[in-house]
Amino acid sequence: MHAVYCFLTGSNPISEFLECVSSEIFRLDENNWYQEMCAVTKKGEVTLYCDANDWRGRDWLGKQLLSVPPEERWKNALEFAESCVAWEVGQSIQMLTKENSEAETLNLDSAVPELRKTLQKNATKANAWALTLATRSIEQLEYREGPFTRDYSDPYSSLRAVALTEKSIEDEEVCILFVDIHT
Repeated sequence: MHAVYCFLTGSNPISEFLECVSSEIFRLDENNWYQEMCAVTKKGEVTLYCDANDWRGRDWLGKQLLSVPPEERWKNALEFAESCVAWEVGQSIQMLTKENSEAETLNLDSAVPELRKTLQKNATKANAWALTLATRSIEQLEYREGPFTRDYSDPYSSLRAVALTEKSIEDEEVCILFVDIHT
């Protein structure tokens, strides 16, 4: 399975990502091959890392971001990261309830209360791994910068929006790096 991960970085997104991977701050194993897709700065600058001939079509997000005016790109990139987190929360709820969840109705402010309520209601009948996933999601959502968690370890147990920098999302020198990671 492939998924787009969103990384909040400083002004050198590729080197910061690779440093976190090589030092195992964000651990990838032999199954987690990855491809950097694009990066977006607060100024709306987009750097493409996949060319139009990428066999998986991973240039789609960069093209999408380039298609909007520069002043809207950062906002769109943040909204995409938020949608990834909402989807992850929806999956956690679905695993607890064994019913389809509407991630579109979730927002980051209501995610933790919704997860806690669902966890409490389904604690005795949910699978152990679903309980672990939900509690891990709650922990990560409680320690975040915008949609980006600061409590992470690897692509299997982390929400798909991760802060690799200690800089604030309000800092002018931050960037969002989008990476396709095989999980």
